[in-house]
Amino acid sequence: MRTRATILVPLFVFLLIVLLHAGEGEALTYQISVPLTPGAEVQATLPDGRVFVLGKVVGLPTATRWPSYTASKWAEAGTVAASAVNAIHLTLAVEKGEGQTMSILPLQTVAPAAGDKAFITVDVPAGTALFGGWAPPVGTRVTVKKENGDTLPLRDRGLPAQGEVLLFQVEEEDRPYIIDIENRPGGRVLGWYAQGPRVLARVIHPIRGVGRFDGTIFQGIGRLRA
Repeated sequence: MRTRATILVPLFVFLLIVLLHAGEGEALTYQISVPLTPGAEVQATLPDGRVFVLGKVVGLPTATRWPSYTASKWAEAGTVAASAVNAIHLTLAVEKGEGQTMSILPLQTVAPAAGDKAFITVDVPAGTALFGGWAPPVGTRVTVKKENGDTLPLRDRGLPAQGEVLLFQVEEEDRPYIIDIENRPGGRVLGWYAQGPRVLARVIHPIRGVGRFDGTIFQGIGRLRA
């Protein structure tokens, strides 16, 4: 008898599937502000006004990366393209089929996808604060608050200037509380919602082994890294 392996994944860290079902106009969960000012605090603000400090900015980008890593072109311009324990990547634009990105990195990390000089550095360890429970999900829209108070979409603006602020509007969405992946060709990817299960996708290539790369050292065993 053929056996079937299943993988249960808590939703709140399964960011790629969340992207496929992101909604418009949902309720604000919290806002993240990342000032492009050395020494300024990165903050998360709840709708009730409570503020949590997620670190301080200690380094600014002097360029964007283009062409960037492959998956960046699949993100909508002006949104979070990847959210991991050791890096957050933002797609600014997609030009000639390639993504243009900038990134936010913790103080100590290995993140070659960020590129050279195309990242903001925050003085917290990987896997914590902005790179932990407060990390903005994939698909989160990003705006830029200018020094005069005007707010514009990040998309197609190029590199934000020093003194401006990146704003991440993290919104509440209809997300499953468990994702069940049947690890076989044609296996179902099931999302479990309050209303019941829903097929989100089908497995094309099942897991047949394990591997390692430098970014895995920043996450604990048995937990998702990105």
